[in-house]
Amino acid sequence: MTVLSLYIDEIIVVRWYWRIKMSEDVKAHIFVSTDKTESECFQRRLFSTNKLHADDVMATKAGDLLFLFNVNSNVLHGIFRAKTDGRKNIVPEAWKGKYPYQVEVEQLGNIQTLKKSKSVTQKTRN
Repeated sequence: MTVLSLYIDEIIVVRWYWRIKMSEDVKAHIFVSTDKTESECFQRRLFSTNKLHADDVMATKAGDLLFLFNVNSNVLHGIFRAKTDGRKNIVPEAWKGKYPYQVEVEQLGNIQTLKKSKSVTQKTRN
């Protein structure tokens, strides 16, 4: 799994940041899953990554907005909110310990899905 960090303030994709008109910037992150890891993310209400993206998870704070992008199905799910700050081994046995940097999540309303969303996530990497 991977994490992309972004700011939401106006639905303009600008170099890792989306902006949605709000009174203040809201920090948001896109976590990346696969067909093999996605169901566990939803079941445990937990998003995670490995050491490569640990800094991004550790920068996640309770209240940040989160999205889950499945690279196999090309679907973006959201919106979620971080229930906890990012930390290591919230649930050590999750994903058989492969992704120890974790954030507990809660969904905000009904989960919305954006199909064919690869182009959206690619724009956030510029």
